[in-house]
Amino acid sequence: MTDMLTRFRTVPKAGTTLDTPLIGWRYEWTDGQRLWNYSDDTARAALCYRRPSGINRPSRNHQAPHHRCVCGFRVVGDLDVLHTYMARRARFTEVVGLDRERPEGATGLVITKVEVTGYVTPAVPNRQVDPPFTVRADHLRLLKVYAPDWMDRDRIARANPEVPIKPLGELPRGFPGLKSGPLPEPELSISQHGDEIRIVLGLGPAIVPTALLQDPDVAWAVHGVANPGRSIDADVNTVIDRIVNVVRPDIAFKADQEAAAFGIAWTLDMMANSAESK
Repeated sequence: MTDMLTRFRTVPKAGTTLDTPLIGWRYEWTDGQRLWNYSDDTARAALCYRRPSGINRPSRNHQAPHHRCVCGFRVVGDLDVLHTYMARRARFTEVVGLDRERPEGATGLVITKVEVTGYVTPAVPNRQVDPPFTVRADHLRLLKVYAPDWMDRDRIARANPEVPIKPLGELPRGFPGLKSGPLPEPELSISQHGDEIRIVLGLGPAIVPTALLQDPDVAWAVHGVANPGRSIDADVNTVIDRIVNVVRPDIAFKADQEAAAFGIAWTLDMMANSAESK
């Protein structure tokens, strides 16, 4: 395992083609039967579906993963790293009131053990997107699935007969947000009333005066946080300082402030895009 982790940590920035497979861990969405990335096979090849326009975006039709994009299957080599990331992710979703990655129809998450082959590149260079020592891969093969007790594991097994389906409790660490039952419906919402925008987060409402968004630096930071294809720590800090601390000064912990910054930025960006499309 130490050799495997060393290989994860030494993937060059521009990517490389593996000479031997990596074994790692990731989570997958499920509707209680099929796994989102494995609807018809246990092996998958990555494709990029992101729009290519914008700062630091590669051209359309690029190979996935691409070091200047956010595409590719994410895998970590250490189960403890995934556990820490999932704990932060669970709190993040609780604060925001929405899991932006959640596909329509998905009811929960499982943990999977996978084999990585082919071309790999490192994590997206900002900690809000990927945990440390992530690799993004172009080819995966599913080895095992670990599902929480509230899911019907026999049903998952029937839909994925070539893969062992194990109880989540067999893993050495618990995974927050996976054990309690089906995911709740999203709470995050947005509406405009005169010169104020009301955003309802998981932690309650945030009333954002439209005057705050007239500053180009703030507008740019909101867009950067909502579209995290680059290192955006400066943008997150701007949204925290200029919006979150103004409209929700009661949110004290840095991690919760970051989550609120994302929730506010996502909804403002969606509202702006919706207005532009009319």
